[in-house]
Amino acid sequence: LAPWVNGEGPKDWRKDFFCEHLQLPPKLSWEGVRSERYIYARYYDQNPAYEFLHDMQEDPQQLENLAPDPKYAKRLGAMRERCDALVQQYGGPMPPLEERKNRKN
Repeated sequence: LAPWVNGEGPKDWRKDFFCEHLQLPPKLSWEGVRSERYIYARYYDQNPAYEFLHDMQEDPQQLENLAPDPKYAKRLGAMRERCDALVQQYGGPMPPLEERKNRKN
């Protein structure tokens, strides 16, 4: 933390991060990525997966879902790709909810 305390951040500090909430029944598990401006999340246990895209600069309270808006299709695609890359980096996708339930039994 010393660089920040001294008013300097690391030059190679990340520009986004991966987050996930797992096994929140019924079908509320999600994964996503937070960039400097946008938040992308997908509830992957739902069929089809439900997605959110929020612009934190224009909508810091995350009230408007931009995922279905065609104007944001390119940004949505980029956030999906980044989320996919981070999922792979951290061990691959979670199995479907039913499979996870069966493992417990």
